[in-house]
Amino acid sequence: MKRFIYILLGSGIIILLLIIKTSIFPEYGFNTYSSEVIELKTIVCGNCVETVKQALKQDNGIINANISLEAKTLSVKYDNTKTDIEKIKNLIVNSGYDANDKIADSTAYRNLSNCCQIWGNGNDYMKMRDKKVQGCKGGCCSN
Repeated sequence: MKRFIYILLGSGIIILLLIIKTSIFPEYGFNTYSSEVIELKTIVCGNCVETVKQALKQDNGIINANISLEAKTLSVKYDNTKTDIEKIKNLIVNSGYDANDKIADSTAYRNLSNCCQIWGNGNDYMKMRDKKVQGCKGGCCSN
């Protein structure tokens, strides 16, 4: 019986040490999570936020995603054994929005609600990027 208790205690200590090592030294391959902040310069309203959230649901490697409309950023935590930052940015781009340095897919952008197209008036943002004016004027959202 004593031997069983010692084995159990020893196993518990080893597990505890592995947990501590994983949290203190994630660079040694024990921690498979990464965190990034992605700029979403072209989101303008709550509808934009929801569209990006729906796009991100396609990736089961995303652990947590928080979008700030005010800061125009996405803070994302993901399992890097299942996905990577480029895949996440591509989901955003394919939903019609810029993601950091990646430009939104023009077809997806044109399919967004007018209020989600930078000016909110249906102008072709993809052709007018250099003259953009931020703001929602389409009336489909509260901004």
